[in-house]
Amino acid sequence: MTGKHAKESNQNYTFNNNCVDPINRSVNIPLSQPCNSAEQLYFEDLTYTPGSYLITVSNNTVSCSLIVIVESFNGQTTERTVLPNASIGFLEEDVQGISIRCEGDSEAVCTGNLSVSKYFRFCVEEVLDEDNCLDSPWLKVGSSEDLLKFVESLKKHL
Repeated sequence: MTGKHAKESNQNYTFNNNCVDPINRSVNIPLSQPCNSAEQLYFEDLTYTPGSYLITVSNNTVSCSLIVIVESFNGQTTERTVLPNASIGFLEEDVQGISIRCEGDSEAVCTGNLSVSKYFRFCVEEVLDEDNCLDSPWLKVGSSEDLLKFVESLKKHL
C-alpha cells in the first residue's frame, strides 16, 4: 500500500503507521481498611485520557469480601465482589476512579492488593480516516505538535 494511510502487515498483526504503539502505565496499591462497609477511594485517573484498564484485585482477608467500585468518565459505575482469599482481574474502559468497600466481619480489617494498568495510544488527527484508529478508544490529537505538547504535560502528572 502507498499513501498517507498505509498499513504494514506482518503475519497476523497489522500496524497502523499513524498511531504510536500502546503506552502502559501501572500502579500497585496495598489495600488495608476496616471491614465496616465504608467506601474508600484508592485510585483516581487525573489525566483525562481515554484508555483500557486492566484491574487486578486480591483479597487476603478470611472473613470479609472486597467490593470493587469502578467509576468511568461517562458516569457509569460497576461493582465486582472479591471473595475472601480470592483474586479477580478484569478490563474496563475510561476509568475515572476505583474505590473499595469491605463487607463481612465488622471486627476484621480487609487487606489485599489493587493493581491498575492503563493502556493508551496517541493518533494524529490530521492523518486519521475511517481506515485507522478513529473508531478506537485511543486519544486523538490535532497535530504532531499537539501530541508532543500533550506528552510533555502527561509526563508532569506521572
